[in-house]
Amino acid sequence: MQSVPFRAVAVDMDGTFLDDYKQFDEDRFARVLAALQEHDIQFIVASGNQYERLVKYFEAFPAVSYVAENGAHITSPGMAPVRHFVPADVATTIITRCLGLGLAPMVCGVRHAYVAQDAPAALRERAHYYCPNLVEVAALVPLPEKTIYQVTVNVAQKDEQRVVATLTKGLKRRVTARPSGNGSIDLIAPTATKAQGLATLLAHSGRQLADLIAFGDGENDLEMLRAAGISYAMANGSPVVRRTAQLIAPSNNEAGVLQVLERYLELD
Repeated sequence: MQSVPFRAVAVDMDGTFLDDYKQFDEDRFARVLAALQEHDIQFIVASGNQYERLVKYFEAFPAVSYVAENGAHITSPGMAPVRHFVPADVATTIITRCLGLGLAPMVCGVRHAYVAQDAPAALRERAHYYCPNLVEVAALVPLPEKTIYQVTVNVAQKDEQRVVATLTKGLKRRVTARPSGNGSIDLIAPTATKAQGLATLLAHSGRQLADLIAFGDGENDLEMLRAAGISYAMANGSPVVRRTAQLIAPSNNEAGVLQVLERYLELD
């Protein structure tokens, strides 16, 4: 077998590793993961999703590492978690501005994620899926807790730039907006990005971003794809992601990530 040209793998989840039914072939992944481990290649999930949600996908695979909450929560087996928080006063300002725009934000903290009890039912249902430890509260201000990873809001895609400008006005050095490109906007600490989180995680195991192969489909994957030694956009990815990545993988509904890894590992 020829040598594999990477020492770590990073995958986004929705639209990348997961199909449109939020599933992946666990038996096929188990075979790929075993081959990666034989080559001492680290497998990392890099997602905007809550850590608790991501772990549920990989309960059968304890060797997986995580860059969750868009890089705000970083952890790996044998590594103490690294966390980046939005300052409490900044989170309060953003939530207040969201409410002033008629938007219903979701707040992700260390203990729980939170959504208002009077938020639209569809939003609360979606929030419960993505955040297994979600708590519905009477109000988000004052903050239910001070250790906040991110504030997330969903808007019409055409309104993303306008809403980002309003929410971050005067706060640009204290918070960063990460639009996904599909109307979801995550507001996180400036020190928290997927690329920076991956750099921190890789350094813990003696690796670096140049050793990484990364897969993504959305605009919050762009920094990760630019930083990786090898980058793949999914065929179903946004136009800017497909232009940014070095290579194109088959779509998420074709198990594109696993297809590519199987080729490198000569498993197909």
